[in-house]
Amino acid sequence: MAAACLTWAAEAAVAAAVSSFTSQQRLYFLPDPQGQRSLRPVLAMSVERSSEEESLLYPTLVQDARFYAFELEADRSLLAEAREKPCVICGDRLHSGHFHRKPRGGPAGMGEDADLRYSLCCAGRECRTRYTPASLRFLGRKVYLGATVVLVAAMRHGASPARMRTLREHLGVSRRTVERWRKWWATAFAEGPFWKAAAAKFLPAVEVARLPASLLERFLGNEEERLILLLRFLGPVTGGAARVHAR
Repeated sequence: MAAACLTWAAEAAVAAAVSSFTSQQRLYFLPDPQGQRSLRPVLAMSVERSSEEESLLYPTLVQDARFYAFELEADRSLLAEAREKPCVICGDRLHSGHFHRKPRGGPAGMGEDADLRYSLCCAGRECRTRYTPASLRFLGRKVYLGATVVLVAAMRHGASPARMRTLREHLGVSRRTVERWRKWWATAFAEGPFWKAAAAKFLPAVEVARLPASLLERFLGNEEERLILLLRFLGPVTGGAARVHAR
């Protein structure tokens, strides 16, 4: 019964993440920073592999304060959307239950509020179910920001050893950490219920051995736009609901 519920939940998440790209536009149609290039992504998918220059994303992107500010605003939109819904367990209201994270790999000087993991908690005293909305900044419980985990893992495919060494030094990521991320994409992610359901939506099939680079290549746009779309696609694996003890 539990397995059936998990499969149903995964399929529902995939349907929202894969089949409803047009509904994502409200997240990205934010005012453009004055005098700066737009971060609005092209809502389209490609099955053609990018050139090496296009597939190797700029290592400084994840430490760009403008890019992080955009992710933060997107997370606030996801929070507002989640807050409008009642608790699925008891139907009561949801209250703020944010908590601080100490993410690595991002820009400095963004302020303490920028590191908040937005979360909600049911107001019912006998329920207290916690809801953690999807996030563009955080990828589950990983210490490094989601964009860093995606970019470093993606650049393993095609980047020279010298370039990977420079990237690790620039972001402060150890070789052991990069290897751990590689295993996570190849096992925990690739074998999880979300990707098992999502993989069937892609034709031709995404190369599991090259994740996340092979998945990143399916989105059109420049480096920023493709990364944003992939982070939005991964939303179902970044949040969820959990029961906590009643106070």
